[in-house]
Amino acid sequence: MDVTDLVAEELKQLGTDALRAVPGVLAGATTLSAASLDSAQHAAVLDVSAEASPLPHTYPTLGPGRPVSAAIAEQLLATAAV
Repeated sequence: MDVTDLVAEELKQLGTDALRAVPGVLAGATTLSAASLDSAQHAAVLDVSAEASPLPHTYPTLGPGRPVSAAIAEQLLATAAV
């Protein structure tokens, strides 16, 4: 089940910042531990992976998919153009 829309922006930002802290990694995934989806208070980054698959987000077991691969490609092209 996709809960992306329920995750607090500050928690999403924690994951994004952790990924960007790894030199050379332009796309990937982070694993976070948090007491609640609505707060980053006491949250921790457990893992950063440059080899994450977009498939679970594109074709989830329940609910609609998200165009993750397109978003990654768009971000990579925007980064390359700078």
